[in-house]
Amino acid sequence: MRGPVSLHPAQPKPQQEPSLSTEAAKVGIRFFQVFISPLDGPRSPSYPTGSAYGLLAIKKQGAFWGILLTADRLFHEADQPLGPIINLYGHDRYFDPVSRNDFWLN
Repeated sequence: MRGPVSLHPAQPKPQQEPSLSTEAAKVGIRFFQVFISPLDGPRSPSYPTGSAYGLLAIKKQGAFWGILLTADRLFHEADQPLGPIINLYGHDRYFDPVSRNDFWLN
């Protein structure tokens, strides 16, 4: 015999507060974006760029996995960019979103 069936729609899970390490990682990336990247210039052949990818990975997977995914992305971006080519603002970029690299974490 089955239990009662709920007629109410599923309630969304409450958002958890980001951890201190997650916030610190985001601040570090924002610092890079605001102060270092403008001096260094744009060099990422991928979309999203390395720092934008880092923010997305940290937001999605937390500081620990987000930082590891970002480091992995930076390493494989330097060796051999992978992914389909998209044209963004007149420049060809390799489309390499977080979802292409974190499938094994879900």
